[in-house]
Amino acid sequence: MISETVHMFELVTLEGAHVRLEPLSLRHVDGLLAAATGDRSTFGYTLVPDDRASMTAYVEDALAHAARGSQVPFATVSIALDCVSDKYALLPSGASMGDGYGPMLVSPKKFTKEEVAKKKIAIPGTMTSAFLALQLWLGTPAKEINYIVVPFDQIFQAVRSGKAEVGLIIHEGQLTYQNE
Repeated sequence: MISETVHMFELVTLEGAHVRLEPLSLRHVDGLLAAATGDRSTFGYTLVPDDRASMTAYVEDALAHAARGSQVPFATVSIALDCVSDKYALLPSGASMGDGYGPMLVSPKKFTKEEVAKKKIAIPGTMTSAFLALQLWLGTPAKEINYIVVPFDQIFQAVRSGKAEVGLIIHEGQLTYQNE
C-alpha cells in the first residue's frame, strides 16, 4: 500500500483482484481522456470531459478540492492493463453506497442468491460500482451473468414489463423501491 498526504487526509492506494484505486494526479489525464473518448453509451447522465483541456481542468479542480480537504479523488486503474484507459473512468459523481445502504436487487418474487445468478437482471450499466458489487456478491464475472443494460431510472419498468426478472437499482430507486 502506497500512501501520500494531502491536507488532512492520508491517501492510500487500494488494490483488489482486478482494479487499483490510486490517488488522482495529473498523470491520470491521458488514461481518463482515453476512457472518456471511448464508448460513451454507458455514461448515462454523467458529464465527462472529452478533450485534453477539459480533462486537465477537471483533474486540477479535483486536486484543488483535495488540497482544501473537501474531496478525496481517486482514479480506478485496471491491474491487468495497468492503465485507466478503455475500461475504467473517474466520473464526477460518487457511488451511492454506505454501511447498510447501496445497490439493491428488486423482483416481484423472492429468490436465493443461486437463483438470482440464473435470472435475467436489468442493470444500470456495465461500468457501474453497482454492477461490480453484483459480480462480487454473486462470485460471477460479467460474462457469465445474463443481464440487460437500461437507464437507472427505468429498472423498475424493465422488471414490471418482464424484460428482466430482477433489477439492480441505484440512486433514487434505493429510496423509493418500497413504493413500486
